Amino acid sequence: MGDAVGRRPAFLLSVVVIAVFGLLSAVANNYGTLLAIRVVVGMGIGGLTIPFDTMAEYLPQTQRGTALLSLSYFWTFGILLVVLSAYVAQQNFRLLLVLCAIPCILSTLVAAWFVPESPRWLLAKGRSAQALDTLRRAAHVNGHPDAVSLFPLGMKLKAEEPEVKSFAVICSPQWGKLFFFLSIVWAGFGLLYYATIMLVTDIFAQDPAERGEADGEGVDIDYEAITMSVVSEFVGLTVVMFTIDRFGRVASQVFTYFSGGICVLLLCLFASADSTSRNLLVVLAFGSRLFMSTGSCVTWTHTAEVLTTEIRTTGHSFVNSMARVTGVISPFIVQGGLPYRTIGVILFIASILTTIASFCLPETRGIALGTAMSQDSTTAKERTGTPNSQEMSQSPATVSDKEVV
Repeated sequence: MGDAVGRRPAFLLSVVVIAVFGLLSAVANNYGTLLAIRVVVGMGIGGLTIPFDTMAEYLPQTQRGTALLSLSYFWTFGILLVVLSAYVAQQNFRLLLVLCAIPCILSTLVAAWFVPESPRWLLAKGRSAQALDTLRRAAHVNGHPDAVSLFPLGMKLKAEEPEVKSFAVICSPQWGKLFFFLSIVWAGFGLLYYATIMLVTDIFAQDPAERGEADGEGVDIDYEAITMSVVSEFVGLTVVMFTIDRFGRVASQVFTYFSGGICVLLLCLFASADSTSRNLLVVLAFGSRLFMSTGSCVTWTHTAEVLTTEIRTTGHSFVNSMARVTGVISPFIVQGGLPYRTIGVILFIASILTTIASFCLPETRGIALGTAMSQDSTTAKERTGTPNSQEMSQSPATVSDKEVV
């Protein structure tokens, strides 16, 4: 939808669906109704790739990687709010759903006021005048003293390719190989990230009967340990923001997914032992979430950069759906009664496959947005993090990409 009707309307529809049906979840009177409502919420979540892609289309080459990664702070902060909301709500799931819906409602209001349309999308639709107006407004918001002189009347912007409206292009010879590996990476991180979150919660949530308290009620959750694991996402994100342009997108994903697999395997092995100290489990949980979340953040950034404008939101939404599918599978692995050792082996194998698929993706560091498929940056030398000697180009939102006629 984002490639067909525009980034802004598609995103607004998504956040409205999430906010409205997220709030309706709290009044569901049976399991079937709750399940149906949450399915609709999940459909709305599919549109969350749109503002990410829109921002990528605005950013200049030199700031794109770190700026896109900075958006992930809000994701991690939202996860922390969920943990705090769960602590407040305790066993009241309706209250938890209401508390989780409040930020969504606020985000909807903010999005309606601030989120602009993508100039690249407008150009792809042949609406050059509107693209210029959008750029002038962006320059004004950013404090430029004279946006009209920056984007004068009569200026002609470089044309974009027509938008692709069909998922069939994903299987085309031009894109098939890229989407094959992207789908594996997204499916892998969907399984690894969500399974790790549930695994950490499961390890630090103990049934009273397991403590020998026959009359105990509910589950004793170690919120301190879980909160520490959430904090790890802030740490990992901060580190990768300073390293992604030095080592590249591919090398960053290879390192984080493989390291995350090692940590989660060790976490499961030590969690299955009777004499393991809590502190060791906290450290391993910290490392597991740090690497898995960091890898997923880089994957989001890499995907927005590697796809061209005419297929960016369609393709990003498609691979995002792969992560949703494996995210649904993850509870059956973690909470399906399997021993921790078995869970650890499964997740480690998934991390290896994700690492290999990441290595097969083209590098996007140091090249213009959406041009990775036509660059020589897919060589083994660049994939291992060797600096790209190609001159950095600017985004279409900068002066150097425009021609005056």
